[in-house]
Amino acid sequence: MTFGDKLRALRKSKRMTQKELSQTLGLTSRTLINYEQGICMPKKADVLLRISNLFGVPVDALLHDDTPIAGITDQPPADVRRFLEEASALFAGGKLGDEDRELVMRAIRELYEESRGACGEKEKHEPA
Repeated sequence: MTFGDKLRALRKSKRMTQKELSQTLGLTSRTLINYEQGICMPKKADVLLRISNLFGVPVDALLHDDTPIAGITDQPPADVRRFLEEASALFAGGKLGDEDRELVMRAIRELYEESRGACGEKEKHEPA
């Protein structure tokens, strides 16, 4: 996991929004979003220390991609895993022809795009 992935997972484990975490850390929302998206990293040691102290994890674990942090994983939420398992079974089971598979994929993409458009600007920055 990258620093941004770890930061996002830690924030979500505390059920904090990006706005709440940015305020707690004394950062702008844009800076926190950039950290989580991997656009940039904290430049000041005190920011890393604040993150480390807030979540109770060593700075080393935050910075090294190959160092796991207890309690967070790359696994998607249970409902997403369940959906993926069911979709995998549907596709792998041979129940769908190529044309039907294409229709399913198109429907999933449309649902995704609709949900992004319906969220508005605030939710784009603060995922549920």
